[in-house]
Amino acid sequence: MTKIAAAVVILLSCLSYADARPRALIVLHTVDGREVSIAPAMVTSLMAARDDKPNELFTESARCLVNLVDGKFITVAEKCSAVRQLIEESTK
Repeated sequence: MTKIAAAVVILLSCLSYADARPRALIVLHTVDGREVSIAPAMVTSLMAARDDKPNELFTESARCLVNLVDGKFITVAEKCSAVRQLIEESTK
């Protein structure tokens, strides 16, 4: 997929087809502190880090694995409950 095509997919995913109003991006943080903005419509699933044992799937400071529609994923410092709340608030 070209960069232009990817940008179009992201822009289209930010629109609600029911009312064509732009949707906000949610801002999360990578484990090294950088901001990452994600279109809520691009999120397919969330996987929380386990609190009862050390992380085996990602670094210790990552609290949530965010899967995207393009098959990519992002590990973020926020807990999945906080990510879920941001997604829900952005789609109201």
